[in-house]
Amino acid sequence: SLLYYFGMLTISGMHEGKTKLTIPNIVVQEQLYTYLLSTYNDADLSFSSYEKSELSSQLAYRGDWKAYFGYIADCLKRYASQRDKQKGEFFVHGFTLAMTAQNRFYRPISEQDTQAGYVDIFLCPLLDIYPDMKHSYIVELKYAKYKDPETCVEELRQEAIVQVNRYADTDAGGIVYHGRYIEIAERARMNWLRGHFAAPGDVGFVVRALAVRYLVPLRLGDDFIVESEIVKRGAASLDIEQKFVKDGSVCAIINLTAAYIGGDMRPKRIPEELLAAVE
Repeated sequence: SLLYYFGMLTISGMHEGKTKLTIPNIVVQEQLYTYLLSTYNDADLSFSSYEKSELSSQLAYRGDWKAYFGYIADCLKRYASQRDKQKGEFFVHGFTLAMTAQNRFYRPISEQDTQAGYVDIFLCPLLDIYPDMKHSYIVELKYAKYKDPETCVEELRQEAIVQVNRYADTDAGGIVYHGRYIEIAERARMNWLRGHFAAPGDVGFVVRALAVRYLVPLRLGDDFIVESEIVKRGAASLDIEQKFVKDGSVCAIINLTAAYIGGDMRPKRIPEELLAAVE
């Protein structure tokens, strides 16, 4: 209404049931164009579409995420106003979502599109168009104020890493994938056997047989422990039972046989010093 009052716009009819406003003449058009261009240049709002396209391609095919998200961070710092910064995490989320929406290789899905509490942004690869893509991404955003110390930023970064690792272990409903139990049990077993896995020159313990019983599903954010116990000892093998325990309840049980392999890739009697260390 102010532009109309000053004669910068005029009513020229109707368009789809709405009043149509147009620039009345060439002089006003040049004035508006000069003003917009000057404001655009003063704010340094320009960007290289070629650079952005190359970063998008490297993100999809080479897994170079640091350069791509570094570019988004630089744009955020350059374009954000003081009022934008006051909106905090909501502005960061919206800005990142808008920038990734311009990436031709992905369809960004916000947490509102999946379910509350899930990953902030999932970059869903458009494999029907680019079937040879090699990478997809989940993005967990953390907001720190400009005055926050580096220790605070590092704490937020570590918190995000833990959350992302948990997302990788669960489906969209927050249920831990059945196959992840085996991987988690393997990590627990390696920590248990750390430093006592093999004698010099031997291959060490390898899994010969494994069975899993799923009792109660684990969910995203659950705290649990893995209890590992030798239930049977053989000359060249161990029968191990691992229990996933949450709040005193057993959620899953893994029973496996680990054979001890020597340097010639054949079964070998387990050295007594290793048995003494793990029992």
